[in-house]
Amino acid sequence: MSNKMQYMRVGSSGLKVSKTIVGCMTYGDKNWQPWVLTQEEAFPILKHAYDSGINTFDVADVYSNERSEEILGAFLKEYKIPRNKVVIMTKVFHFVDPARGAADAAG
Repeated sequence: MSNKMQYMRVGSSGLKVSKTIVGCMTYGDKNWQPWVLTQEEAFPILKHAYDSGINTFDVADVYSNERSEEILGAFLKEYKIPRNKVVIMTKVFHFVDPARGAADAAG
């Protein structure tokens, strides 16, 4: 079995994504859900994934009220990983906590 990460190109864009993707819903603030991992717990996992060749990460504003996105950004900054070396996939679904600065349905 090969330990070499496999990648796919997205259409004709030239964007190269790892076939294995890290879902970041688990990272955030335990006030959101008790099973969530804190930034300190997430960093070693993210580092191992990146060092293993995974370059694609999935986040969403609804994951821990945007905290998962912040943790991924802090990880990239902490380890000085250039933004052009990773693919960050995101989406929007539910309203997030207005106390965290996000707009509600009324705008």
